[in-house]
Amino acid sequence: MLEQVPSYYETKQKLLQRGTSYLYSKPYPTIHSLFKLSGYDQLICVDGLHHSFRLEETRYGNALMITMICFICDYGEVEVFPPKENRVIENE
Repeated sequence: MLEQVPSYYETKQKLLQRGTSYLYSKPYPTIHSLFKLSGYDQLICVDGLHHSFRLEETRYGNALMITMICFICDYGEVEVFPPKENRVIENE
């Protein structure tokens, strides 16, 4: 029996929840962090090729989260930039 792949919305919510947990778990995180969700290999998609990512930026206050979700399988990544590091990105 085939396993059902989670929807894009479910995967995005899991990634954003993991990112916000990182922001609020420590008093003031100062370095960016990368979190991954994967049911498959992180380099090769289920179709045998590389992942086809859909990128989205989400802001929480001064923090920035970039989600990358493959729209073929359930692989996803979220990169979290806390406020101190985010100021450097905005000035570029």
